[in-house]
Amino acid sequence: MRSYLSPSLILFLILCFPSCESVTDSPVVHNMEEFEKRPSTVKPGVIQRKSTTKEAVFAMAIEAHGSYDPVSKLSSGAYGRLSNLEVVSSNEDYVGLIITTKKKGI
Repeated sequence: MRSYLSPSLILFLILCFPSCESVTDSPVVHNMEEFEKRPSTVKPGVIQRKSTTKEAVFAMAIEAHGSYDPVSKLSSGAYGRLSNLEVVSSNEDYVGLIITTKKKGI
């Protein structure tokens, strides 16, 4: 899935239906090769069922930020720019998100 916000921001949307107990149970996730290529430090999460809704959306943003120079042993840009991710609308055709950043420019 593409992000049109910034080349440094990778945005994954995972739809989870009422029968899903975890992120990896979602039928969308099983078809995503990128999900299987995730770093070993990222563990599958658990999504609670919402008894009042038929379908729920789980939205997650993974922001690539910061760099480390092993020679000087210094890091730069170690803090992310995202402050909030909110699902404002969803239907069969699309999911609408509001992404709030700490700084302007993305």
